[in-house]
Amino acid sequence: MHNSWLIWGIFFCTVLTLFIYRSYSVLDPDFGWHVRMGEEIIAKGIPATDPFSYSMPSYPFVDYEWLTNALFYFGLQNIGYLGLSIIFSTLAVIALVIQRFAWPKQFALFSQLVGAAVLTDFVGIRPQVITWLFFSFLLTVLLKDGIWGRLRYIMPLLFLFWANMHGGFIVGLICLFIWALYQAKIEYLSKLDAIIIVICFLITLLNPYSYHLWTEIWLILTDSSLHQAIAEWRPSVFYQNFPGWLLMLVSTIGVIYYRKKLGGLYFIIFFFLLLSALSSIRNFSLFILIAIPLTTQVIQLFYKEIKNPATTFYW
Repeated sequence: MHNSWLIWGIFFCTVLTLFIYRSYSVLDPDFGWHVRMGEEIIAKGIPATDPFSYSMPSYPFVDYEWLTNALFYFGLQNIGYLGLSIIFSTLAVIALVIQRFAWPKQFALFSQLVGAAVLTDFVGIRPQVITWLFFSFLLTVLLKDGIWGRLRYIMPLLFLFWANMHGGFIVGLICLFIWALYQAKIEYLSKLDAIIIVICFLITLLNPYSYHLWTEIWLILTDSSLHQAIAEWRPSVFYQNFPGWLLMLVSTIGVIYYRKKLGGLYFIIFFFLLLSALSSIRNFSLFILIAIPLTTQVIQLFYKEIKNPATTFYW
């Protein structure tokens, strides 16, 4: 037991060190813009028009990361670039830790190692890392038995912060609705749970831009020219990362083969995130957060099947 804790402690400390090095040494192209916008917000308030546009200064503007941008500027002024690197790397590691301790522990090292290798490509001082943390927590609440009942009351608060920090809350809401529909059709969705889910949706409108936040994110998601111009928005066929494709292959084959053992909810959410990852490199990191625990589970099921052939799970 003590050796296990030691191994995992060394592992996560190593991952944290690598993440900090990556975040500190590789500057995110949007970092300067985020800091400058944060400075503008703290000095003048949340903008309704683009403060940096010379030709169209009155054009309506939605900063869907306004709170994160303000924290970027505040953090850079008070703890410096290294401090921000440590904080955002720690958030990324916590997202991994949640998946490690919420699911089966046997064979977890393989999926965690491969998953960490993939996330190293994406980690940095960037708002997306905040979505990793929120999304990792949300997946655990939705998919781990017994967690929703204990933590459902804080879900609206989660989405309130999420909607004001990064547009990735949309993916979280979709997964939440998938869970609700599945519960209503296959199992049981109480009135209280339904009310909480509706509140989670409505509370995302509590932002400086109200429903315009949703329309702005929709425009970004449907802008084909944007997806071609920015590398991270391009389809994942252009993504060259062997650990990422390995984890995708193993988890996909495993989820299909053991779908009856894993359950329909896992199957639906997994393939929703898989399609999202294939459509855009940017979404690959979110897919990894569900691929890690599911890969661990399918490897464990495969191991049990080999040890006891009588338990083979036929289609």
